[in-house]
Amino acid sequence: MKNSISFVFIILLVVLSPAQDLGPRLSDFQREYPNFPDSEAIILEETTQLRINSGGFLKTYSLRVHILKAEAIETFANQTLTYFPEHEAYTQISATCYNAEENGVQVVRLKMREIYDKKVEEELREIAFAIPKVGVGSIIELSYELSDDRIFQHIHYFQNFYPTLKSSFTFHQSPRHGYSTFLQGIFQERLDKKVRGTMTTFTMEDVPLAKEEAFVPNIDDYRSKLTLQLAEYMTPEGIVRKVLSNWPDFTKNLMKESSFTQYKRGPKTILKSLNITSFKGKSEEETIHNIFYYVRDRMIWNGAFRIGTEKKLKDSFQEAYGSSSDINQLLIFLLQDAGVDAKPMITSTRGNGNVNKKWPIFSEFNIMVAYVETHTRDYVLDATLDVATTDYPPSYLINQDGWVLDSKHKDGGMWHKIQTDVPMKKQLLVATEIDNEGIVQAKVTEIRTGYYGDFYRSQTKKDL
Repeated sequence: MKNSISFVFIILLVVLSPAQDLGPRLSDFQREYPNFPDSEAIILEETTQLRINSGGFLKTYSLRVHILKAEAIETFANQTLTYFPEHEAYTQISATCYNAEENGVQVVRLKMREIYDKKVEEELREIAFAIPKVGVGSIIELSYELSDDRIFQHIHYFQNFYPTLKSSFTFHQSPRHGYSTFLQGIFQERLDKKVRGTMTTFTMEDVPLAKEEAFVPNIDDYRSKLTLQLAEYMTPEGIVRKVLSNWPDFTKNLMKESSFTQYKRGPKTILKSLNITSFKGKSEEETIHNIFYYVRDRMIWNGAFRIGTEKKLKDSFQEAYGSSSDINQLLIFLLQDAGVDAKPMITSTRGNGNVNKKWPIFSEFNIMVAYVETHTRDYVLDATLDVATTDYPPSYLINQDGWVLDSKHKDGGMWHKIQTDVPMKKQLLVATEIDNEGIVQAKVTEIRTGYYGDFYRSQTKKDL
């Protein structure tokens, strides 16, 4: 009998103990956060577990949030998860809302029928759902699993757009894959790293919110985050292949891909349809000017930033339509044929974020432009926009770092800081005249130069 009672007692412990940790207690709803007194919401805990299986990455994610003000309800109650079905799949989606009531804690769980999966674009889908009963004071929990066959890179943000009490990222190492980690942000001293066997956990606590700023085009460049980058992998034959290489090897491999070197393969049919000598001016600058504006005015941008072409150069030329790389590789091809030493430059737009200059990470680049160095000045030429000019680069490239592909350089290329000294002005000229009857007539002339002028011209074209 004694053994029987002990056995029952053990079973009760196993069943009941976890229940004590399921969901918040009433006292949790009254919790105060002195370090973040004016917050609309507090992220209590965010955890990510990342494993590599036969199909790629398997990410297990969970989030717990305390809603403190009405402004945060919309953000957390209505959830959308976008994904590329060719590579990604969401499973095990779960969401729960907890609210404090007089007789205890109300628990409302998301039902599977309340989850909607819809097509957004040709290759993009979106999962949408609304967590029920979310209000001021609610504590919500969200979790899911995400499988992704792309194992090249993963980014975990410790810093969110609401204060975070605890954020942790756990990576389970694979014996066939080697990864490097890169840490960014001003709160690196708060990072705690623990290694247990093949499992490494990075944790950061009491992280302030990341705040959008007016003159910061991409706040992700400054948020505290950890980037996991594939450095090498082992083939089934036991051969180790390097992925995270140096800049000379990166450039060499890039130049082997046809989509990055269409400017070298420009067909003679393009040149036959053009009299390239007619573009040549009295100076190299005039030749650059003539070819640039011809390409800009002929080609229509499809809205996509690319570093590689989406089609053959002759096709994009005949269609007069293409991506940024289709347009700019045509520009490079014509400049080179006219005797101008134009080189391709790959970089990242300001909205896409900064490039890590220490290691070549392909996914950080999103645009190819033309670089020309003359006796008088350096040109960074992007004929993508219909208001583009040779005088200065487009605003989305200013202060970015560009990698110029140059086989003559010992590193296979060189870095160039994209800048301009062209002033940006907005002037109002007011001319007044008083007639004999004392009536005042005024003529106002507004002059905009530089990026002010570009913005005005582009907006005017949209309104026409």
